[in-house]
Amino acid sequence: MTQVTGSTTDWKTHDLVAAGLPLDVKNARKSFSSPESYSEHCIPKYKQTNRAKMDVRIVGVLSDYLVEAEIRDEQTGRCTILGEVGKNDIIALQGWAEGAFGDFLQINSMDSAEFIPGWIFEYLEDHQPRRSQGLEHTLPLLSEVIESQLPDPIPKWLIALVNSKELVEQCYLSPIDIEIWRQLQSVGKEIGITRRSLFVLILGFTLRMAKSAGNGYHPSMWESWLFADSRMNQYTDYQPLGLIDSQKYIKNLIQVLEVMWNRARRKLSQFQRFRLMGPNILKGEGSDGAWYTVLAYCGGWRSVPVRVKCGRNPIIIGHYESCLNCHRLICPECGFCGRGCPLNDRRQKEIASVDRQFSDDTITYF
Repeated sequence: MTQVTGSTTDWKTHDLVAAGLPLDVKNARKSFSSPESYSEHCIPKYKQTNRAKMDVRIVGVLSDYLVEAEIRDEQTGRCTILGEVGKNDIIALQGWAEGAFGDFLQINSMDSAEFIPGWIFEYLEDHQPRRSQGLEHTLPLLSEVIESQLPDPIPKWLIALVNSKELVEQCYLSPIDIEIWRQLQSVGKEIGITRRSLFVLILGFTLRMAKSAGNGYHPSMWESWLFADSRMNQYTDYQPLGLIDSQKYIKNLIQVLEVMWNRARRKLSQFQRFRLMGPNILKGEGSDGAWYTVLAYCGGWRSVPVRVKCGRNPIIIGHYESCLNCHRLICPECGFCGRGCPLNDRRQKEIASVDRQFSDDTITYF
């Protein structure tokens, strides 16, 4: 309405104000080939309000992928609010990551990237009050339980909440488990336990451990440190350390890294350093100086039954082939590796010719 009346120009920088904060809503659709995930949120520019010069925070929303026929049938689909993030939050995350993993992992382009991943959004504490209440009641009891030395082992996700090294040493943990506990404590003190800090911690720690032979580490070890037993809580996969993670970004990351660890650990150990670029694209620098894609999602297009963005996610080194020309991973759905690669253009034409032979019923497969 204010665009018509001209009473204010706030609409140029943000969509709404809640609790005194200017918010700009950005929607992304679930990908066609991987409907359980999605590719990216487009953020052309981080803005400030004209009047108060306040930083506008971004609210991430994820909606169902509907093809034209479904839209014409007035199927509206579902939308999920992923949380919010501000430019300062991303800068703080980058600063912490630089100190923790900067010698081999770079994530220093996200504050200026046009596309950002869903795991970077976060719910405010007001939106997850039960977590704060649970911590207040649990922490005083944990010390008593550990000191009582009960015969049954204490779940690691509970030990993760204890900040006393002396108490933790009484829990008979392995050296690797002690180091994971130490990492969680360090993150909590330096930047706080959030979905985005857990994501970078798990990724950075795994890439560092890939350099150490025979250390007994597996990415799946994080599951017992972050998630309660599913017999206690059927939603545990959506609640790492009690945080709300509606799309299971943390759980999915651990599973992806476990596959990568089992199939391509040797390749990981040979990379000199890594770079996390934009939404969920991880590259590693080989000894030849070339950058190889380690983890990605598909940016290509499918033509069945209509032209749609593929969005296959994830595509993992060791699980899928790499292009001999551009060193990017090749999507198993559409054959896409990267724009401008001559092998990609040839591969896409071959797949498109096969796609055109399928009937419209093929859509139900995806």
